[in-house]
Amino acid sequence: MKGRFCCLLCTALLLLLTGCEHRPLVDLNNVHYVRVYIDESLRNVTFGFYNNALWHPTFERPKVMRVALCQAGTGQVVTDAYLQHTGSDEQGFYLDGYITAEPGQYELMIYNFSTESTVIAHEGSYPDATAYTNPVASYYYASMPGVRAIAQEEKLVYEPDHLFVSTRQGLTLPYLDRMDTVRQADGHWLRAESIVYSYYMQVRVRGIEYVNSSASLLTGLAGSKGVTSRTMHADDPVAIFFNMLSVEYDDEPQTRTEASEGHEAGEGRTAIIYSTFNTFGKLPAEYTHLQITFEFIKPDGSSQVETMDITPMFDTPQVKDQQWIILDREIVITPPPAMDDGGGFTPDVGEWEDINSEIPI
Repeated sequence: MKGRFCCLLCTALLLLLTGCEHRPLVDLNNVHYVRVYIDESLRNVTFGFYNNALWHPTFERPKVMRVALCQAGTGQVVTDAYLQHTGSDEQGFYLDGYITAEPGQYELMIYNFSTESTVIAHEGSYPDATAYTNPVASYYYASMPGVRAIAQEEKLVYEPDHLFVSTRQGLTLPYLDRMDTVRQADGHWLRAESIVYSYYMQVRVRGIEYVNSSASLLTGLAGSKGVTSRTMHADDPVAIFFNMLSVEYDDEPQTRTEASEGHEAGEGRTAIIYSTFNTFGKLPAEYTHLQITFEFIKPDGSSQVETMDITPMFDTPQVKDQQWIILDREIVITPPPAMDDGGGFTPDVGEWEDINSEIPI
């Protein structure tokens, strides 16, 4: 009996030693290294400023990039991963990491994940993934009757954040006995470029001391854009809302005029109001026209609204090549009935008056 038990034990040990093989949880030929460089050449943000002395915007480098491998033919996402490790070298700033996928034919889609205002719809489909922004909360323009009136007729949305996108169709992941690297078709590293444009705009204002604040609303823009196609959706026209800054800057020959349209040259201090705004792009003229509305809020709470059609400007080289909208017009602000010295852009703050009182406890 003892000999029979020993024989069974030896047989079991022999099967255990010969029948088991240690294998990794993930085959290396199914793991792929991904590195994507961010193209930080953003006109009117990192280069190409109209005036370096003025305030200009910055942008946040992506903290996370989503990598999606989509089935060739259907475009449906098969697997995805998120790149969070960052680095820099002579080629620039990059994010890298790994994605697991079986060998096969794929379409690759990469974009920065979780931006503040840009939202992705249909993120599970390569051809249908769409970038858009949400409607502006009404409390932002509650004190602006001119903007409120336009918002009843136009779809008013936030500006998009820069969305960096890298794509590749016809990506083959072969059978290998080692980890490979996903690259562009020409063998270079993957590179993500923004599908959002930044435009600089300015107009000259006379009587800036009569203004507390100013905002602009621009219609005729694309409200959404294909992530992989980079095509604007003509059936989604929107208006974007953005605040304006002010600077009293005398030497600006491109916008200096002695009189505004229909008005004599006004009195008061002259300034430039300006801003840089982001957009998915201008819709073609056959779909809509571009109309800029400036609303000025005065110290007494009254509002002055000025509207201009700027559609023809987008055919000029300055706008096409440099994305500068320099309005050759001077807006004259009508003084309110009672006006103290100083306006909202350059307010005068008096001394606080001490008030002594007893507080019952």
